[in-house]
Amino acid sequence: MAAFAKANLPIPKLTAIATDGAPAMIGSVNGLVGLCKADQTFPDFWNFHCIIHREQLVSKSLNLDNVVKPVMEIVNYIRTHALNHRQFRNLIAELDQGLPGDLPLHCTV
Repeated sequence: MAAFAKANLPIPKLTAIATDGAPAMIGSVNGLVGLCKADQTFPDFWNFHCIIHREQLVSKSLNLDNVVKPVMEIVNYIRTHALNHRQFRNLIAELDQGLPGDLPLHCTV
């Protein structure tokens, strides 16, 4: 626990610990997670194991075609119909939220 103090880490702000699964990290007695849970000065926190691997698996299996295709169709519809395009540009100008002033025309490659 001296390593946390030496690194000047604000322990009350700790919400989660992500580890690679090594026994030195996740051991219930001598691992980092076990030592942190046993220490009364540590707040309750979540423990994640191999979160990067899980993210990679999700990104491989996640198919965004059902999201990207309708968005592209809407953008292209607005861009190819002059009245809709003008109305959309006027709406963006009225909102004035730092948004781009126009939509790019999208097409599949």
